[in-house]
Amino acid sequence: MDKPSLLYVEKTSNFLRRKDRSIFLVFLVFIIFTAFSWSFGADKKCTLKNLSAHELYKIRESALEYQGVLKSSDGIGYVFNNQDQKDFEPYPIFEELGKLPKCENSDKSSNFDPKALLQAFHSCIDPIFEDELENLNTSEFSWNFCAATKKCDNLTEFKDLPIKGFRNQHEIKWAILPNCMEENVMVTLGIGHDVDAEIRLNRTLPNTKFYGADPVIEPNLQLYSSFGKFFPFAVGREAGVTTFRILPNQNQRTRKYFNQDVTTVDVTYFLKNILKLSKIDFLWLDIEGGETFFLDFFHRGNQFDLAGISICQFNIELHPVLWKGGYQRVYDFLTQIRKENRFIFLKPMKTEKGIFRLFFINVEDPKYILESIHWIHCEIHNFGGNPKLLTLAGHSGGGTLANAITSSPQSRGLIAQQMIMSAPDGTKTRSSNSKILKTIGKRFTFCENFECLRNISAQELLDAQLDIYKFGRNFITEPHVDGEFIIDYNDILMSSENFQKIPTIIGTVTGEMSESIYSQDENGVANLTRVRELCEHFAYRNGYSNPEILAGKCAKRFGELVRPQFFSDEIEFFMPARRTAQAHESSKNVLMYSYKYSGAGEVFNKYMANTPAPMHSEDLVYVFGTHRKSEKMKMKDYLIEKVYSGIFADFVNFKKPLENENENWEIFEENNGARYFEIDFDENGKLIGNGMRNGYYQDAHKFWNEDVKKNFPKTHMEIFPNSTDSLSMTVVIEPLESHHTQKSSDSYKNLETMQLLYLEADAFLEDLKSGKISVLEEDLDHSHQSIHVFLLTVGCILLIAILYLAFTHWLMHRKREGYMLLK
Repeated sequence: MDKPSLLYVEKTSNFLRRKDRSIFLVFLVFIIFTAFSWSFGADKKCTLKNLSAHELYKIRESALEYQGVLKSSDGIGYVFNNQDQKDFEPYPIFEELGKLPKCENSDKSSNFDPKALLQAFHSCIDPIFEDELENLNTSEFSWNFCAATKKCDNLTEFKDLPIKGFRNQHEIKWAILPNCMEENVMVTLGIGHDVDAEIRLNRTLPNTKFYGADPVIEPNLQLYSSFGKFFPFAVGREAGVTTFRILPNQNQRTRKYFNQDVTTVDVTYFLKNILKLSKIDFLWLDIEGGETFFLDFFHRGNQFDLAGISICQFNIELHPVLWKGGYQRVYDFLTQIRKENRFIFLKPMKTEKGIFRLFFINVEDPKYILESIHWIHCEIHNFGGNPKLLTLAGHSGGGTLANAITSSPQSRGLIAQQMIMSAPDGTKTRSSNSKILKTIGKRFTFCENFECLRNISAQELLDAQLDIYKFGRNFITEPHVDGEFIIDYNDILMSSENFQKIPTIIGTVTGEMSESIYSQDENGVANLTRVRELCEHFAYRNGYSNPEILAGKCAKRFGELVRPQFFSDEIEFFMPARRTAQAHESSKNVLMYSYKYSGAGEVFNKYMANTPAPMHSEDLVYVFGTHRKSEKMKMKDYLIEKVYSGIFADFVNFKKPLENENENWEIFEENNGARYFEIDFDENGKLIGNGMRNGYYQDAHKFWNEDVKKNFPKTHMEIFPNSTDSLSMTVVIEPLESHHTQKSSDSYKNLETMQLLYLEADAFLEDLKSGKISVLEEDLDHSHQSIHVFLLTVGCILLIAILYLAFTHWLMHRKREGYMLLK
């Protein structure tokens, strides 16, 4: 009889053996570690030089945005001795500057006359540029320039400027201190292990925020973060990896520089998108030659202007010797500065061979429209007018401009009231007009800013417009956010506590443009495919959250509930008018109207065949005579003209139309019925009934201003198809309409060109829908997000599996009761 063999198996024999479980656990840990390493390291492995422009634009927030305090690479950082420690006790002048009146309570008048400074500047500088500068492309240029222009500092007008010097270890930084109290912003680009000047400014000027950037972390982090925010990267013309001349930590005493590849953020993005700045009071720029490649950003109409960044004064160290063509670049920069009359420069100082410093002061005159208002204030008494009763009026684009002007802080106290008639929604982007500027500017050498174009004859500019049509550009001009006159987006301005509320009469006509009418048939029945397409373009291209859901709600509204023709007018005219009325409501004198009369007939020179009456500008035949065929006027038309024009004349004179038969206007109040006056006439030219009605486009208001605003928050869109830089409904609709009707809706472009614009718009929409392009300011690139979400999901599943295995492994050992004997 054979001896029995003793074998054992665990009761849960279908479970992995202990050895197998251990191997499996190790394998799972390896998988999850690899997944998370891939997820969090994906962006770091990207080579910025190989990314597309859009990918660079989106990766900057995730890879380069300041995340808080940084640790030194060795865990110790630069060790300060007693001489390096700075005393932060304020100077005596600190208390004096802290007692200045607040700027909103001050006339903010300068300590100097800008026109006198400009005149003195040109009298000294112009002859130097025209006659004295030689050896342009040699290292002697910096010496010649500094020696020749130093004498200008001694002019009486400049000697009287209240310029204060702030010394650091190697040079003096210059500044003109404010004469009223507000928050000041100081930006240092290139710290260079030396913050003595910043500390002295901090001890001098209260209420100042400091921001500094430098690619060398040690000791710049410790130095700058003691009083401001430090950002560990370089700034340049473009984002990427750039070769910079840097001062390593170990060379801070010897001042020996090396060339090194460093992570770079484009300077406009850093100032606008990371720091969120629109005005910089003090800019100190010393980035060892990197400035050479974005000097043109300071010019009028270029990147800083387009981003709405205003720079009051700046110190800069110029390094033309470091780059091929550097002397020519610097010379061109200074020449253009001289021509534009925005900045004057003083305090020239040569530091090394081919390197020198300058101090720039912004002495720009007020905006042209604002200057005309100032002139009217000064001269109106000669025409029997009262400067305290100035009314600003505008129709269509003029109404948009009028709204922009009265919304500007620079117009505060200059305009008593306003009339806004059929004004499209405006001030939606910072980029408007930028592409048309560059398209036209290409015809003229070195002319890519507005100031330059103003020096070109009108005929040449008109001829240049042919380029727009030739290349299929799809532009419509509208005011853009420049950060100085128009300081922010219109919706942000109107919700601000400091928004200037003034008496306003505002309204629209019931037909307006009706641009979306192509998406319905002659009976008003919606073409659901066209409606859906239009809603998708609107939702995605305007930066709404959950755009697909919004497009569905929009398609339901205009496919089933409301005629599609009203879609564009609700967005572009009706809702902006109500929001404007609501913004000025607290002035206690806002009047709204809706012009309904459609009987002008042949008196009106109709210019849009398919638009129902009364269409955009049709009411003007009875106010200014625009689009009017005078020979067709009848008695009833003259009666209508008297009543309708009288409404606005009474508002100008008495702040409210006088009460007449069937004419009793009530103040607009959003929470009291949002009442408005419906203007309509009978066949005899008399007003029909009492025109007051409840709820100006109330149904549209509930949909757009309440439901959509609450449930689909939007960002401010600054990404566009290549051929446009506007969010106007005209720009969106015209290519779609032309494609579907096979007839160009733009009188200046043929069908072939419009078809190309349609294909471009369609491809842009697909990129938005697929996530290749993200319009939300706070989003990362969607493709990176989708990878990270996937990896995170996989990681969570694996983690659950590990926990399950560990628990069951422990549980089975706890439940083992013995062995089974097998023969």
